[in-house]
Amino acid sequence: MIDCHCERCRQFTGHHMAATSARLEDISVEDAASLLRWFWPVPEAAYAFCSRCGSSLFWQSTANPARRSICAGTLATPTGLRTTQALWTSQAGDYYSRPDLPEDRHPA
Repeated sequence: MIDCHCERCRQFTGHHMAATSARLEDISVEDAASLLRWFWPVPEAAYAFCSRCGSSLFWQSTANPARRSICAGTLATPTGLRTTQALWTSQAGDYYSRPDLPEDRHPA
């Protein structure tokens, strides 16, 4: 699992995005056609939220269309997930400190 601190992810989630990913065929959302709302803030990425409750759900990269990132806070616990990396830490909010994780200030 990663923590993304980029400005877009922070605005989408209200904090950094803690996310894991899965193959599209392994993800199932009941009534996805009527509940999911997607927006494309930039050509290379889309974000999805639930139109019923407003929860931030997914992030989708056009560079890897076979996988979808899932906002970890939406998963039932226990997940067994562990954060392994923090991305875009150069854009992190100034109101929190990050755990002692490898940081990539400007990922490629």
